[in-house]
Amino acid sequence: MKRNFPLIVVFALLFGGLLSACNFAAPAAQAPDLNGTEWQLTALNGVPLSENIRITLRFEEGLAGGQAPCNGYGASYVQDGSALTFDQVVSTLMYCEGGMDYEAEYLATLALVKSFQLENNVLTLLDENGAAVLVFGLPQPAPEASVASSALEGTEWQLTSLNGAPLPEKVHITLRFENGEVRGRAACNIYNGVYSQDSTALSFGQGVERTEMWCEDDEFMAYEDNYLAVFAQVKSFQLDSDVLSLLDENGAVILVYSLSQVFVPRPPDEFPLVIETVIVTIVPPIATKVP
Repeated sequence: MKRNFPLIVVFALLFGGLLSACNFAAPAAQAPDLNGTEWQLTALNGVPLSENIRITLRFEEGLAGGQAPCNGYGASYVQDGSALTFDQVVSTLMYCEGGMDYEAEYLATLALVKSFQLENNVLTLLDENGAAVLVFGLPQPAPEASVASSALEGTEWQLTSLNGAPLPEKVHITLRFENGEVRGRAACNIYNGVYSQDSTALSFGQGVERTEMWCEDDEFMAYEDNYLAVFAQVKSFQLDSDVLSLLDENGAVILVYSLSQVFVPRPPDEFPLVIETVIVTIVPPIATKVP
């Protein structure tokens, strides 16, 4: 018995060591896939975002984008585990008061991101030193406010993003609300329709109609088709200073506009010219007798 005792001790130590080794070799938790997720910025470089500033971010099949305070933006992204980088960050070029500084800093910071952490519905983007530069939470509805039934009447807008993606270069699309009707210029055609607003509820009936001009660029025509088709999905809107967002029945933002500052003509060599014929009737003066 005395000779077997040391062997029992040795086996016990070896068995305990194997268990300990198994514990240390346990694989780390796999980083979640960001594809298909949507977020709202809460802090920028350690500073909480102002309540009147709204910035969103969505990941979709290698493309990231959203709405900054003034412009729609987009970028490509690559995720490898918890490693994350953004490339080719672009945005529309509208100007608005009170949000441009936030927007410029945010877009510049995206290019610094190297990794991320996701915990308890909080997405934290980190730079190469592991410092948190951007913090996001789940999207929150805009604060409810009393909106006059005529809030949109007489206003004119320029589209900045469609379904979360900024407009292609050289595409200019406008929207005007007037006398219960909407009208504007799409990528190739003039369009019009009727609208109904009740507080923040908004609808365009069965959609809008357009002229039947043709563009040489098929990409412009396809973009116009997608844009006009979205009108039938609109159920409500948010009006935040110089930014108008149109939402679908689920509250998702599908169209974003900036307040139109100046008329943007379409390049004549790239878009068809629409000529409106005006008939003028000339009435001859009535002869009068002079006493």
